[in-house]
Amino acid sequence: MIKKLAAFILLVSLSLAWESWAHIKRTVFIKLHNGQQVLLMYDAYEGGSNLDNNLNAAFIALGVKKMAENHPDTWIDLSFEDPAVYDAGADLIIYLGLIEKVIPQIIPKDRFLALLPKIPGKAIFDIMSFARPAKLSTFMAGDFTFTLGLLHQHGWPKNLTIRSNDPRHDHYMSLIKSKEWLLNNGDYMRMADLLKTSWKLHDKISFFELSQDWSPDVMAKITTRINIINNLENERVTAFANYASMRTGVNYTSNDFLQPISFFNNKIDLSIIYDFLTQHKNMLNIYGDSPVLDVLLTLLKKDGPGTSVVILGERNAHELVCALDELGVVSKKIPLDPIESLNQLYQGL
Repeated sequence: MIKKLAAFILLVSLSLAWESWAHIKRTVFIKLHNGQQVLLMYDAYEGGSNLDNNLNAAFIALGVKKMAENHPDTWIDLSFEDPAVYDAGADLIIYLGLIEKVIPQIIPKDRFLALLPKIPGKAIFDIMSFARPAKLSTFMAGDFTFTLGLLHQHGWPKNLTIRSNDPRHDHYMSLIKSKEWLLNNGDYMRMADLLKTSWKLHDKISFFELSQDWSPDVMAKITTRINIINNLENERVTAFANYASMRTGVNYTSNDFLQPISFFNNKIDLSIIYDFLTQHKNMLNIYGDSPVLDVLLTLLKKDGPGTSVVILGERNAHELVCALDELGVVSKKIPLDPIESLNQLYQGL
């Protein structure tokens, strides 16, 4: 009953959302040389009321749904920044039903839902509620997934994919601090996994095949971006090896952390990795621009989506535009008013 009432309130209240677009700073329509279309939304790093956030999210989701229904022969891809659900990949649209079942438990506004890595023998992800990280304040993080779960009962077109573009695993900070889940499942995750971006991104990199629409020069520049993120990750693991060595008095190397978490029971307490990441996050953007790389790998791959709706935080949205320009794949860029961008969605771009 709570689920249906919440969805009803969202749908009935959509008319009010026209006044609540403060969190989308700007939108840009981008057309690539091969005819692909991208509607890029800059998600502001500003807090908003839970109602406003959910109304905005519902407007965007329903607009994309209608666009997909109007163009059944076109692959429509919706991606947004939410590291908590990245591991689901393109299957997120399936697991929204799981999230939907959890919503009636009432998620406090300072928390969000996360899908944790699958454990062998389990058919579905574990789902947990986490405290929202202080530096993860875009309204899409958590709130958008919450709204998608509410709307899941209405179904999604088969030509629509919904996924996160953010492999940064910020919610692992809460997972490390609480310890229980990691200790119970420590045989199935490596210690290094807690320091790196999602394995799903690395999987995506491994199977990436550039569309024939683009020159080898594009592939070379994407490879450079991949190498930058790989180097950042390797440097982070090495730094942690040094830090753990100082804290424990045992000499560790980065290769040691290819062992599962359970291997380090009674050797390295998880509080050590929590302290390391806390200090590191305060000094550096430790994950680089991996959401930007994720979007590029989706747009430029063989048989990429015909139309993409991409929602990124302001900094990453700016970085994506710069990256596309640098790659030389853009034929047209048109700035749009946020409300006009919603009209574009309903008109099928």
